Amino acid sequence: MIDRQQIKAALLARKEQSAACARQICERTYRGQEEFALLFRRYLCGKFMLELEDLDTDDFYRICQYSVEKASLYPPGSIDAAEFASKCGGATTATNKKVLFIMALRRELHIPITVEEAVSVDLLSQLIAICYQKLEG
Repeated sequence: MIDRQQIKAALLARKEQSAACARQICERTYRGQEEFALLFRRYLCGKFMLELEDLDTDDFYRICQYSVEKASLYPPGSIDAAEFASKCGGATTATNKKVLFIMALRRELHIPITVEEAVSVDLLSQLIAICYQKLEG
């Protein structure tokens, strides 16, 4: 049986993790692109309820999809298949997660990612590079 208190505690811990990373990014406490990339990954993990070792691919959509699957406890691939069968628009939960994450980057980290840049992001490394460049200009 799922313990609501444990879930709540885990959600609050992840929220604090991402907030702490956001503060460090906004305050520019990182030294160089490599430290920024690790901090960014930790921020993403806090938002996506993942661990760093879960980021075993650079495919950003796949990371979004894995986060949705992990949270929902559905088998890999089953969420997208069900969504494509039931939605005429074709926007999956993983796609929505990508969009919401990019909106969080704009809102919380004050990174002015354009719509064109957001649409072009396929890889996590691309997104990290765009964000680093925007912050360090």
